[in-house]
Amino acid sequence: MKTYSTTLARAALALITALACSADPPHLRPTEPTGPNGPIGTLLISVAGLLPSARSGGRIEVIRVDIEGQPIQIADVSPNGTASLDLFPGTYTVTYLPPSGYRAVSYTRSPVVVPANVTTAVAFDVTVAFGTLEIVANVLSAPYPQSGGTASILRTDLVGQTPISVVIPLIPSEGYYTWVNLEVGTYTVTYTPPTGYYLPGGVTSTFTGVVVADPDNWTVVSFDVTH
Repeated sequence: MKTYSTTLARAALALITALACSADPPHLRPTEPTGPNGPIGTLLISVAGLLPSARSGGRIEVIRVDIEGQPIQIADVSPNGTASLDLFPGTYTVTYLPPSGYRAVSYTRSPVVVPANVTTAVAFDVTVAFGTLEIVANVLSAPYPQSGGTASILRTDLVGQTPISVVIPLIPSEGYYTWVNLEVGTYTVTYTPPTGYYLPGGVTSTFTGVVVADPDNWTVVSFDVTH
């Protein structure tokens, strides 16, 4: 009985030693990303079409749809068009909200399946939105000048922009100049009447904070001119 017990103990010790030798040391074992409740996956967002001047890439809203009552998770997209979220494995709806001045080709991706320990890529494309700005010069009384004066616009929500000046045609007492396909943004509009004419209260007039919206809206700035 004593001999049998010694043999069994030796065999057990040999088995434990073999298992220990076959296992990788802790620092060599592969690790898997985990959250407090288990493994997680990564959602990687990319947005194409942002201009180098973009201050923001917009925002991503993500909600899990295979389990009811889940909160919306939000991530900001960087100006270079990337964002990432660590998520529990599941099925999600991903909604993209582009920054001001842009339109997305498609705003929602669903269903998006996020497996554990895997990076899932979702891509969006944006285009620059354009609006229309009309400058109106209204000469209040005859005689009428040969032109409606000059107007200058400067985009102010982006740095490093250059003013654009135009002469407003006059037919015969009202002048219009319309900028179409003008990038959506905020502008300063400065108007100078033709020689010999003036604006009530001064020789030039400036409107700041003129917002040019998307093509569904028409922004009009009007000036009254007298002599």
